[in-house]
Amino acid sequence: YESDAYKSTAEEVQAAFAAVCENSVYAHLEEIRQGYITVRGGHRVGICGKAVTDSGEIKSFREVSSLNFRIAHQLIGIADGIIDAVVSGSEVKSTLIISPPQVGKTTILRDIARQVSDKGFKCGIADDRGELAAMYGGSATNDVGAQTDVIDGAPKAAAIEMLLRTMSPKVIISDEIATERDVAALRLAAGTGVKIIASTHGESADEVAARRLLSPIIKDKIFSQAIVLK
Repeated sequence: YESDAYKSTAEEVQAAFAAVCENSVYAHLEEIRQGYITVRGGHRVGICGKAVTDSGEIKSFREVSSLNFRIAHQLIGIADGIIDAVVSGSEVKSTLIISPPQVGKTTILRDIARQVSDKGFKCGIADDRGELAAMYGGSATNDVGAQTDVIDGAPKAAAIEMLLRTMSPKVIISDEIATERDVAALRLAAGTGVKIIASTHGESADEVAARRLLSPIIKDKIFSQAIVLK
């Protein structure tokens, strides 16, 4: 019951926010602008409050009123049931993972990365939100495979382009295709022969294929298959 719940004070919320930022808001500004901070272990803390804006864009938060702690769970082997559809002998099939929010796209994608990498395929992860590999101090705190290179905290498209230029991956892995530039970067990767494993929100493959952003790359068969999580 609400009457039995612990009610945080404004001071406690501010203290928790400072702890999440490790007492350096400036160091986390890029994430804060997107409404969250990713902490060690890949856990994400959502932020709400009084926003500071410039030209219609959120630049920071002056007063933080609430925090939403989303605890990440690495589940080794959760992709066992679908990995044979993704890897067939010496071939990786470009795969789009589809599911509604909070059903497990990121968790599945992380384990696919681990298994594909450990099967001998050099992988590159564009981890813009730090949730897949959960890099900390230059090391991945999640197991994403023995042959996996990670660019953490950079815009997804820029990370994909840099991985292609510098790390010669056989497979590019990225969570949540969201922008036109993301799509262009995936096209670039596919054009070089690199296989792609990515995810997007959705209830069905038909719904995703009808979206303006994704329909062109679906029609052009950038992905060999889609896997829908229920």
